Amino acid sequence: MLEKSREGKRMSIEAVIFDVDGTIWDAVQEVAESWTEAFSRFPETKDKVVHASDLESYMGLTMEQIGEGLLPDLSKEKREEIMCYAMDYENVYLAEHPGSFYPDFFTCLKSLRENGKKLYIVSNCQSGYIEAMLSAAKLSLGEGKDIQDIECFGNTGKSKAENISLLMERNRLSKEKTVYLGDTELDRESAEKAGIAFIFAAYGFGSPKQYAAKIQALSELLKLLKEFKG
Repeated sequence: MLEKSREGKRMSIEAVIFDVDGTIWDAVQEVAESWTEAFSRFPETKDKVVHASDLESYMGLTMEQIGEGLLPDLSKEKREEIMCYAMDYENVYLAEHPGSFYPDFFTCLKSLRENGKKLYIVSNCQSGYIEAMLSAAKLSLGEGKDIQDIECFGNTGKSKAENISLLMERNRLSKEKTVYLGDTELDRESAEKAGIAFIFAAYGFGSPKQYAAKIQALSELLKLLKEFKG
């Protein structure tokens, strides 16, 4: 079922920027497993067990913010050391133990590309995480490929809103012809700050306060874009 929160006028959508966790796939269990293994390598965290439920409330936040929440008793320096190791280990782990892609993700991408839409990804993740997901999905990256371009906090140290703007400037994307698909309030705020419409992936983790439109499944996205008025 498609839902729109308001009516308006908008030019034809040409580009879709995707969030990752809660939008493309659910890798919370696999990330929790990888971090538990990574933490076991350090005396300060060797008994720390990370559960999927521990991570759900941190979805959309940067690794720095997650580290502060999970390891509040450690010094900033030690926390950064352990989290950097955990993030690198996570990328390797996910290559062998990928998350679960949401139903219709691959057919959704295929139909979007066949209808001339350009596809991008912006996430608050570490460097290498998006590439690990793309590798698991066997999707190509680059101009004219499955995914045109990506950006993340780990590459730039910038906020999600800034990274959306950076990617759009780099690829000369029109604000009126681009949408961001995500599942959290941070996704909504970031899209708004970047000046583009936010589409809520209601099958994900979050509950944003407002949205230009909502989908219950990825199979609905192409139809929504054809009818979309932001």
